[in-house]
Amino acid sequence: EIFMSLGVDVVVTGGQTMNPSTEDLAKAASTVAAEKVIILPNNKNIVMAAEQVAEGIDKSVHVIPTRSLPQGLSALMSYNEDPHDFEAMLASMAKNMRQVKSGQVTVAVRDHNGDAGRIKEGNFIGIFEGDIVVFGDELEQVTVGLVEAMVDEESGLLSIFYGADVAAEDAQAIADGLIDTFPELELELRSGGQPIYHFIIAIE
Repeated sequence: EIFMSLGVDVVVTGGQTMNPSTEDLAKAASTVAAEKVIILPNNKNIVMAAEQVAEGIDKSVHVIPTRSLPQGLSALMSYNEDPHDFEAMLASMAKNMRQVKSGQVTVAVRDHNGDAGRIKEGNFIGIFEGDIVVFGDELEQVTVGLVEAMVDEESGLLSIFYGADVAAEDAQAIADGLIDTFPELELELRSGGQPIYHFIIAIE
């Protein structure tokens, strides 16, 4: 719903172990009533499949190599349905993509001894750009720790998308705590409804 509200025509569902194929993406692109199609993979494992779509359909296909949902949303901030300069718009979308930091909070599915320390199965873990940077027993503690790891002096906007396993009131309580901890940031809280990840976090 969020992506569609920003101008997306088709959303291809996916997720952990359910990455769409080039054929899936090509079928979706073929349904769009346009000569030019922009694909936002929103996952590093889908970028290559997206880049192969152009070989299979009779449309002009352009891939903005977004590696996370926050990057995809940030790229869409520069999207215009009727751009005066299409190539300039693509460049602006790619620039916006690079200006967002992405993080996720989820649960460890096994014991793990890594750079962050000794993680036990069932711990909440905070992942920043693919690396576990914080873990613990409390969802709020791990979420705050993840944001602390992501924020720098240039950060201005904190967007949080809470998942299917987080109640709205619990998400709001954690967001309120983050506002108190990081008063310099503008905070947006939205229901993402996603599985697996309790929170998807974007910082711009």
